Amino acid sequence: MNNIKSIFLSLMLLTALACSEDEDRMSPIAEVVTPANGTHYYRGENIFLNAVFSDDNSGLKKCSIDVVGLKALKGWDDPWTPETEVIDLAGLNKEVKDHIIFNGAIPLDIMSGNYVLNFRVEDQEGNLAQFSRQIYIE
Repeated sequence: MNNIKSIFLSLMLLTALACSEDEDRMSPIAEVVTPANGTHYYRGENIFLNAVFSDDNSGLKKCSIDVVGLKALKGWDDPWTPETEVIDLAGLNKEVKDHIIFNGAIPLDIMSGNYVLNFRVEDQEGNLAQFSRQIYIE
């Protein structure tokens, strides 16, 4: 009887170890075509997102985008500080085409200068891929 218990406990331990190895620890992947790093935009223009997102394990959840103005801004107006945009993603692969970031044109009354778009892509397990694109707005 002790042999059966030992075998049973051993199998349970091996199953637990195997399950922990199967956990999704891989970050999602984002292939962003636009906006490209270093792109020059004018106030009043739209910034389009064209990208392919993928996650081979648990599936995609969302992509969050925010803007940070760098110190080399010029002009009399305030820097551009739109609300963080969240794009819901689902499935293992998601293509986003010609999505206008921040729901409209770059405001006319913001400072010109260097800005950084920060992207944060999350999968269903909470794994993250983070990257940024530097742009210039005139």
